[in-house]
Amino acid sequence: MDPTPPALRRIVLDVDAPSEVDVVKLATELGRVEGVDAVYVKVEETDVGVLGLRVIIEGLIDFNEVKRSLESMGAVIRSVDEVSYGRYAIKG
Repeated sequence: MDPTPPALRRIVLDVDAPSEVDVVKLATELGRVEGVDAVYVKVEETDVGVLGLRVIIEGLIDFNEVKRSLESMGAVIRSVDEVSYGRYAIKG
């Protein structure tokens, strides 16, 4: 039997964050969430006071902890665009 349990492995989020948020700090904070192995943040759009971000997270992800981390920086998840669950992440 494979010792690696199924888990949320990869998630792609559409996130809105206040424009004063430092995206390096945001990525670093997400990377500190237990189980997260890698974080990718891309600014997709800028609007008055808001950054539209694409956030990709890989690892053994606790979605609630990721959401709490984002909210602590004033960011909100607009949508969950991709999810990979299982013993490994499937790249689509």
